[in-house]
Amino acid sequence: MEMADLVFQESGLVFKFSEDWVVFKYDEHRFYLYLSGSGLKGVDFIAIRDGALFLIEAKNYRRRFEKENYDPMQALIEQPDFYVEAFSRKFEDTFRLLSIINQYYQRKWWYRRFFLRFRSYFSEHQVLRTEVGFWSKANELLRQTTKVKLILWVEAEQKAIMAKYAYYQSAIQANFSREMIFQLAHQENPIKGMEVRVV
Repeated sequence: MEMADLVFQESGLVFKFSEDWVVFKYDEHRFYLYLSGSGLKGVDFIAIRDGALFLIEAKNYRRRFEKENYDPMQALIEQPDFYVEAFSRKFEDTFRLLSIINQYYQRKWWYRRFFLRFRSYFSEHQVLRTEVGFWSKANELLRQTTKVKLILWVEAEQKAIMAKYAYYQSAIQANFSREMIFQLAHQENPIKGMEVRVV
C-alpha cells in the first residue's frame, strides 16, 4: 500500500495514517457498494494496526449550516442520547457487515482450500496488504474483543462540547463489551499514528 493511500478526506477532515496502518475507507470499497442497500450503516474507516482492529467513525461539527438556520452543535449537546444511539449503531452495523464479508469468503472454495492453508507461508505484512487477507484478519480480530478499538473522532467547538465528552465516552462504552476499547478522539486527544486536520 502506497503512502498516498493513507491520506483520506471525510466530513471536512483530512486523515493521514502512518505507514504501519492498513486502512480501508469503507464507503469507497466494493463491499459497501454490494451491501449499501441492506440498511446497514458502516463506519468511515476499517483499519488494522499493531495486531488490533480499529473501527473509526468521523464527525465534524465545526461546520455550521447557517443557510438552514441549524446548529448541529446545539443538537449534540441537547440530545446526547439520540447521538449515542446513532453512533453506537454505526459500530454494531459494522460488526454485522464484517460477519457478512466473512460469510462471503467462507463460501469460496479457493478461500477455504488455498488461502487459509497457505497464508502462513507469507508474512503478516504481505497478507494484510491483500484484500482477502485484510478482511480475513479483521474478522479474526473481531472475535478477540480485547483487540477491537472503537474510535469516534469528533471535531467540535471545544468549549461547548467539552462537558459532554465524558457523557459520550461512558454512554457509548456501556453499549459494548468492556473488553472492547472505545475512545472519543479529537485533535487534542488523537490516536497514535494518525494526524487529522480540518479542511
